[in-house]
Amino acid sequence: MNFNLDVYYDRSGIPISYEEFGRLFMIPGYRVVEQTVLADAADPTTGYDVSTVWLGIDHGWGSHELPVIFETMVFRLGGAEVDSVFGEGANNSDLACSRYSLETEAQEGHALYVVEYSLKLTDPVIMDRTPLTEPEGS
Repeated sequence: MNFNLDVYYDRSGIPISYEEFGRLFMIPGYRVVEQTVLADAADPTTGYDVSTVWLGIDHGWGSHELPVIFETMVFRLGGAEVDSVFGEGANNSDLACSRYSLETEAQEGHALYVVEYSLKLTDPVIMDRTPLTEPEGS
């Protein structure tokens, strides 16, 4: 397969222009497919952030039949946004990463990570942080 860095894709996998990619990427409700925070009511220093996003660029680098344009990553809670709740200096390196061609695959992968990492917590609290804005053009 040929890989072209100048090809961008919408969430349906249809090629779009660089300008359209830039416009869509700036819309949080388009870029973020799902985002879930998993906190532990029994231990406020423990938790995870499961994030699934549209990448818009083929991260399969042309090696798959369909462009790989979605990614789910799992992080330990941390960063400025959650430091006030979970303490400064939490390890925020990614714990897991999977990439997908179809949005439905990405949503299924996200749900599986939410279940997997919830089971690691004593008293899980699951919070949906997906932007409320509906994706344009969907």
